Amino acid sequence: QQILKLQNLGYLEGGKPTSRGLKETATRETISVVYSYEKRPDVDGDSILPDGRTRPFCETLVRMDKVYSRSEIDSISNAIGRDVWYYRGGWYHNPDTNKNTPSCRHYWKQNVIIK
Repeated sequence: QQILKLQNLGYLEGGKPTSRGLKETATRETISVVYSYEKRPDVDGDSILPDGRTRPFCETLVRMDKVYSRSEIDSISNAIGRDVWYYRGGWYHNPDTNKNTPSCRHYWKQNVIIK
């Protein structure tokens, strides 16, 4: 079907590119995935809590307001010596349930960029 489409548009003739086909360049979308560090949608409050209750790691990344590639996040993990994909800012103690979980109020939000 694609070959027929190219023939109908005048880009191919007899299986070979026409002069028009040689002049045209194919446009192709580039899809990439990047991650932003944001407050989880299931928690209340601001991204940065008052009274210094937000971990320095989380506050720094939230205030930077940028996107990161997977390899950049892996580099952050290597630099600080823990898996920030899993632990993010660190352990959280829920005072209502008295349980600890290996993450904080933030997460790595996946963003798909099409150029």
